Amino acid sequence: MPGRDVPRAHEKDSAWALENRQVSGVEFLGTRDDGTPAYYDRNEHVTFEGEVDHDEQRVRPTNERSLDAEQKLGEVLEEVGDATGWESLSEFARKRLEDDE
Repeated sequence: MPGRDVPRAHEKDSAWALENRQVSGVEFLGTRDDGTPAYYDRNEHVTFEGEVDHDEQRVRPTNERSLDAEQKLGEVLEEVGDATGWESLSEFARKRLEDDE
């Protein structure tokens, strides 16, 4: 997937669909080193990856991770970065990392 545009399924007016999840409250976190997009659902306090179907313009949430009530998103972003690396981070994600320092 590297080199392809990141699907904007999390954006309200996007032509892309985000399967089985309300777009409202979903934030794009960034793209992992392997090209996989990552998201955060504010309503459910979970992070998830997106399995991208470019032909159907759909993103299917996979590998959901629930955050503990006291766990900060910045901590999770650091853990993921240490484990798999980030190709890029969204402004939203960068702000959460800064807030956690």
